[in-house]
Amino acid sequence: MTIEVVVANEARVGLSEASLRRALVVLIDNAVAHSPDGSRVQVAAEVERGRAVVRVRDEGGGIVGIDVEQVFERFAHGPDRGRRRGFGIGLSLVRDLAVRHGGRVVVESTSDTGTTMRLELPTARR
Repeated sequence: MTIEVVVANEARVGLSEASLRRALVVLIDNAVAHSPDGSRVQVAAEVERGRAVVRVRDEGGGIVGIDVEQVFERFAHGPDRGRRRGFGIGLSLVRDLAVRHGGRVVVESTSDTGTTMRLELPTARR
């Protein structure tokens, strides 16, 4: 497994460092858990229209067996495809943190070649 990180530009956001770290760990851990051995997880960060945007893309089989909006509900799970399963609270935690701070997290894309999660947070004044 390779994790590739690209930061186009830096931004300050309103989340505490611990909360931001928690959200990123959940997104990256989820991508790793749903990726085949030997694949790559890409993490890209940039500022778009006054918002910090982090995309986490895996090379897994995509989201199947569950609506993409439901993946952010507590205890949500798709079908077991032989991958490690968690408790189903990680993505709901990310959503709660993002919304509480004026942001959002969405499934930007999903297909049989991978899924991209998009975390958006308003930038904070320096």
